[in-house]
Amino acid sequence: MTALIENQLAELRGSLPNSEISESGIIVPEFLSQLLHTKVWNEDEFLFLSNLLRKADIVGRLKSTYRYDWTAMPGSVDLKEPWLSLAALLVYRGHCEGWRGESGTFQAFIRLNALAKLLDLASASWLAKGSAVRAEIEEEIGRYIQTERPYSIHSEDDAEVHLKPLRFHDRFVEIPLTVLFYEGPIGRAYLETLYACGLKPARIIRLINTRDLVSGRPAGRVLPMFLRSPYLAYRQQRQIHYWPQYLSKNFSELTQTICREVEHQLGFSNDLLTAAMKLHDLSRYSECVELILIESLRDQSLKERLRTIAPGTVLFTGSGIVPSDILAIPGLRLMHVHPGFLPALRGADCTLWSNFLYGRPSASCFFMAPGIDMGAVIDHCWLPQVKFPIDPSRHDLKTLYRAIYAFLDPWVRAFSLRKVLSGSQSLSEISATSQNKADGRTFHFMHDRFKLVALETFFHSSGGV
Repeated sequence: MTALIENQLAELRGSLPNSEISESGIIVPEFLSQLLHTKVWNEDEFLFLSNLLRKADIVGRLKSTYRYDWTAMPGSVDLKEPWLSLAALLVYRGHCEGWRGESGTFQAFIRLNALAKLLDLASASWLAKGSAVRAEIEEEIGRYIQTERPYSIHSEDDAEVHLKPLRFHDRFVEIPLTVLFYEGPIGRAYLETLYACGLKPARIIRLINTRDLVSGRPAGRVLPMFLRSPYLAYRQQRQIHYWPQYLSKNFSELTQTICREVEHQLGFSNDLLTAAMKLHDLSRYSECVELILIESLRDQSLKERLRTIAPGTVLFTGSGIVPSDILAIPGLRLMHVHPGFLPALRGADCTLWSNFLYGRPSASCFFMAPGIDMGAVIDHCWLPQVKFPIDPSRHDLKTLYRAIYAFLDPWVRAFSLRKVLSGSQSLSEISATSQNKADGRTFHFMHDRFKLVALETFFHSSGGV
C-alpha cells in the first residue's frame, strides 16, 4: 500500500471516531469505522468487506443497515458519504494487502469489478474524479486488467470442441421435450437449432409478460382475453427484438461480420442464422404451442402447468431466478444453457468473462437447481476462438455489447445444446454430474471499465468495419 493511501487512511482516522458495534443488525458505518481503526484485519473483517462488496456488485448500491443475513433492514436508507468513499478505500486496502493472502487472480477480478462499481457511487472530495487517491486506484484496476489475465485451459479434457456445419434437415422426429419459451434471440436460436437437427419438441409453452418490458406497468388490461394474449405477445416480441433489428438495419456490416464468424467457427449456416431473425410462428417448431400470461416466474399458473408435465424434461430459454418451488416439482428436470464453463464461470456476463479470462467462449448445459448456475452439469465445453475483423474504436461500447449479446451469445448457448442433443439417444438417458459450490466462482455484470477490454478481446482492428 502506498504512502498516499496510508496518509488518506490516517487523515480519516482523525476525523471519523471508532464506533462501537451495536447488536441490532449490521450498521454499515459502525463496521466501516471499526475497520478503519483496526490495523490488522482478521477473517471477520474480510468477510464483512466481501459481503458489502457483493451487495454493491449485484444491486449497484449500498444500504446503511442490513440484517445479519445481509438482506436490507426495513426502513434502511442508501449509504451516504463519507461512508461510500471509505468503503471503496477499505476494499482497495484489502486488495493491496493480498486479501487474506489469497493468490488467485479470478477472485481479484471479481473484487476489482465490484470496486469499479463502488467508485462510481463514491463522491467524497478526496475520492472524486481527478483526485490523487482515485487516480491510484483506477491505475491499479487498469494494470490488473491488462497484465493478470490467465489465458489458459488447464487440462486435455478441456480442449476446445469443433462441430460440423449444421444445415436444415427435411425430416423431423418429435422428442419428449417441453420448451419453456421466452421470446428473444436465445429462444429463437434454440428453436432453429432443434429445427435444423430435425427435432421437434412435444410442446412449446410461450411465456407472455403481462407488464410492459420498458415501463414495467401492466399492459393491455382493458382488452378481452382473446385479444390481450396476441397483443401482449406481439408487443413483447417487438420490444425484445428492437435492438437486434436496429443493429441489423443500421450496423449491417458489424452484424454480418459477427454472423460470418459464427457460421465459420461455430458451425451454424447463414440460412439458419437468418431464419432465427425472421421470427417465424412457433407452429413451425412444434405441433403443440400454448400461451401462458405471467407477471413473473412466480405466477401460480406457471407452476401448476409445469406440475402437469412432470415427470419430464423442460428446456428453459429465459433468464432470471426460477423459484425453488418450481425446481422442487417431483420428476421435473429443468434444463438450461449457460454461456460459461461450469463450475469455473458462474453468474452474469459470462460470454464476456469467458473470453476476457480464457481467450475463448465456453458453455455448459445443466439441470437447474437452487443457487446461481448450481445445477448438475450435463456437459461443458470450450468453444473455438472467435475473432471479428472489426476495429472496435469505430463503435461505442453499448453498440458492441448489444451486438455480442444479440448475434454471438445465443449461438454460443445453442452450440452447447446441439452438442448435448447430438450425443444423446434419449432425453431420459441424459446424465449429469453434481457441482460442488466451493469449486467455482460467481461473476456479476461487468463494469464498463472491464466491459471495454473484454469486448476488445473479440475484435482485431485489421478490418475496416
